[in-house]
Amino acid sequence: MKDKLMVRIENEEAIDIGGVMRGLMDNLSKEIQLGNCSILQPYENQHIYFNPLATNNKELMRGFGRLIGICIQRNRHGITFPVLLPLALFKFILGYPLEFDDMERFMPQIYKSITQIALMPPSEIESLELTFSVMHKVEIDNVEGAKDKEPETVDLVKNGRNRKVTYANRNQFLEALIGFYLGKNLPLQEMMLGIQDCLPRNLLSLFTPSMLQLVVCGQKLIDVNELIDSCNINPSFQLNQQLLQWLWKTLRDMSPYDISLFLCFVTGSTVLPAGGISALNPQWSVVPCGRRNDKELLPMSHTCFNMLELPVYDSEELLREKLLKAIRLTNAVDFGMI
Repeated sequence: MKDKLMVRIENEEAIDIGGVMRGLMDNLSKEIQLGNCSILQPYENQHIYFNPLATNNKELMRGFGRLIGICIQRNRHGITFPVLLPLALFKFILGYPLEFDDMERFMPQIYKSITQIALMPPSEIESLELTFSVMHKVEIDNVEGAKDKEPETVDLVKNGRNRKVTYANRNQFLEALIGFYLGKNLPLQEMMLGIQDCLPRNLLSLFTPSMLQLVVCGQKLIDVNELIDSCNINPSFQLNQQLLQWLWKTLRDMSPYDISLFLCFVTGSTVLPAGGISALNPQWSVVPCGRRNDKELLPMSHTCFNMLELPVYDSEELLREKLLKAIRLTNAVDFGMI
């Protein structure tokens, strides 16, 4: 896959210099968080991980690998996939062995249940009347609009629903159960092939799991003061210093959610690249626009250039009102086309 991969939106005149790709990644992430991808599902603590029932969709799995590869390949251009993928996924990509403890962060209830079974005396285990099968249903934690699926009985071994779990075979049962949830039965090699479609596999040796997670998913906590300090201020603001101070005050007063929307409005993505704000390429900037005291204009952005165009408002209150309106109503994909 070539380094100059670009996105073209049907019936639009967008030129992808980075902003359209970032907007696409942001919209893909929203669809996945809503449960609209058959190979991935929302889990607890807002994590996204594999649907353990997606055993046959090799094409989508390879496509997901390509998505990860694009984020690694083009991270220097600010391309990230802004969902919370657990560390277990990146351990697998890098060839690290997956362990039971890897489940704790994104499957805490399942992790707790397995731990309890492992510590039970023989009489309690047999009183549960478990079989080598599982009723699978993704637990969703505060994912607005996510789709709850009906539980499905899945055999962990051949004819597992007819094989009882005893104290003697409980370790075999738990090993099969952990493997099921971590994706042991999925075509994950297709994901690896998708990554290799975008970059040489030996390049992955440069990363640790946590480093790779940061590169792919981006930095989620935004330091507002660092955001302000990193701004490239257009020289024409020499005559509009008060406007700048109102903008900084508005940003400092924003909630973390609105700051993420602001970042998306300016750059096309709700998260930062791995290097943080200073790694934005190009550096984000702000320029004044419009006639002074034009109360109808809304701020505009050019996501391909990480640029905010700010009308010359006559009060801090008006600036705050218009900026919040713009960032809350705007679909990121619509920007970068101006």
